[in-house]
Amino acid sequence: MLPPKDIEKKLKQEDLVELPMDEKFFEELHNKIMASIEKTEVKPLSRWSKTWVFLEAKAKPHRSLARKVIKTGFVGLTLGLAVGLAGLSAKMYTEVHMAQNASNKLRIIQEAKQNPTEWSDLVVSYQDSNDFYADVLSQQNDLKTLAEINRVLTESL
Repeated sequence: MLPPKDIEKKLKQEDLVELPMDEKFFEELHNKIMASIEKTEVKPLSRWSKTWVFLEAKAKPHRSLARKVIKTGFVGLTLGLAVGLAGLSAKMYTEVHMAQNASNKLRIIQEAKQNPTEWSDLVVSYQDSNDFYADVLSQQNDLKTLAEINRVLTESL
C-alpha cells in the first residue's frame, strides 16, 4: 500500500484540470496548433501502404474502348464465319446425299434393264424375318386389335 503523501500526490495529479474560458487562451491555443501544422511536412503514402489498395478502381486508359470494339468485332466475325461454314456444310451434305441417291437409282435401273431375269430373282428371293409375320397376318382378315394380332402370332410359333 502507498503512503498517504503518495496517495495525495496521485489524487492531485488525477484531479480534473480546469481550462480558462477567456478568449485569449483559445486564440493562443489556436495559434500554437496552426504553427505546428505549418511546420509539419506531409509525405505522400506509398501505394502499397494503404490496406484498401486492391479495392480502388484502377485508372484505365482511354484506349480500352477501342480494344473492346476490336475484340467484339473479331468475335462477331469469327461467329459469323462459323455459322456460315456450318450452313454451307449442311447444304453441301444435302446436295451430295440427293446426288448419291439419284445415281444409285440410275444404277439400279440400268442393272435391271441389262439383266431383268437376274434382277427379278434377286428382288423376289429377298426374305426378311418379318416377312413370315406379315404372311401370317395377311391370311387373317378379321384382326382388329393388337391383342388379336399378338394371339395369332404366338399361336403360329
